[in-house]
Amino acid sequence: MPQLIDFRASSDARGSLSKVFGRAGAADGEFNLKAFGDGFVLESGKDVFRGLHAQNPPFDQSKAFLVLAGSVEVYAVRAVGGVVEPSSLSVHALTGIGKIGLVVPEGWATGVHTISDSSTVWVSASKPYRPDCEFTISIRALLPFEDSKDWKLSEKDS
Repeated sequence: MPQLIDFRASSDARGSLSKVFGRAGAADGEFNLKAFGDGFVLESGKDVFRGLHAQNPPFDQSKAFLVLAGSVEVYAVRAVGGVVEPSSLSVHALTGIGKIGLVVPEGWATGVHTISDSSTVWVSASKPYRPDCEFTISIRALLPFEDSKDWKLSEKDS
């Protein structure tokens, strides 16, 4: 039976995160779409950084990124089982003008930095989010502080 769903998962001064697939709140209770993995729409202001997040095997996710509006940099670093390979850090500039997206395989942590005034990014993950399997890597441990000093990070991400 079709149901109305409030996709918003969280919002704060940095913007919002809407969970399009996975565990989303339904109008009359919890609705579960686990068959789809997870899908998010990130809305962020300038210099917001979300991530670097990954999950431990067997719940590690591949992720696809498509920018719907604005411009972002997607950061990716190999981090199998929580072991980070700093030399693998890569940055990929994406814009909503083009239709080119980015796919990051399992075993990599990812983060999104908004470089335009605002951005809207669709993120699709191959498996549902498991908070008990997630780990976060500080971007500031991988970049010179000067490169990220003006970025807006959540407490979890810093």
